[in-house]
Amino acid sequence: MGWLFSSSSFNTAKSMECFNEKLVGYCASCDKYNLKQSLSNNKRHCARINAYLRWNEPACSRVSEIDPERVDCVARYYDLTGRRYFILTAIFEILGIPFENRLYTEIAAMIQSSREDMTTRVDAIEYDIVGMDIANCLRNDADKTQICADLLNDDIVKIYCLIETNKTDEAMIMYREMVKKLYVRYRQKDDYAELIDTKTFENNKIKTL
Repeated sequence: MGWLFSSSSFNTAKSMECFNEKLVGYCASCDKYNLKQSLSNNKRHCARINAYLRWNEPACSRVSEIDPERVDCVARYYDLTGRRYFILTAIFEILGIPFENRLYTEIAAMIQSSREDMTTRVDAIEYDIVGMDIANCLRNDADKTQICADLLNDDIVKIYCLIETNKTDEAMIMYREMVKKLYVRYRQKDDYAELIDTKTFENNKIKTL
């Protein structure tokens, strides 16, 4: 099963980028911060002071930074923040559909399953940046209700039906195509080449959504 991006191994360059952009300066950058020992409020255990802290609290003066060339910081970041479904959440919030709805829970489970795939999640940090941006643009769009209604009927329901018929790979393809359409709509450009195949946009630049 794939995500928006693909990779086959621990990418040191991506790990270092993630460390510098997402972890450095916070508790999560320290080797004393134990991701496996957590509380229900998402606080993890700090062995240095024997206390539970949030990953994005400022690091103390005694921080002992992890080595991003030895520790997969993309995987670490996703262990801390992976359960976010920016675009899906925005669509359901705008339409007033409860998150307990099976459309939401089943698609969210599919997304999380892909994030947990060790062969693909190394590049998924890119989606956090893009997904959050798209969700914010969607919430601020004057036509957001109609756009989300169209997304629900044209994409979300069909994705759900594919999942229900055990066609998860096809469902993932359709989901990332939905993300591509939204990216083009809100960025008004197709410079997403490092993340996705922008050739798919060439015949669809006017009819985006």
